[in-house]
Amino acid sequence: MDAIVKLISEKAGKTEDDTRAVISALIEYFKSTLPKPILEFIEDVISKTPNK
Repeated sequence: MDAIVKLISEKAGKTEDDTRAVISALIEYFKSTLPKPILEFIEDVISKTPNK
């Protein structure tokens, strides 16, 4: 997830802490709204994103 946070924070011009908070909020939202297979796919992609 660190690579995703870094990429988004650079593109958006926000701090990594702010970006991480937004991503965490989105994941919590997804957990409450998305079907389980889609959520599992998203979590799998995030967990496999290499840290740079």
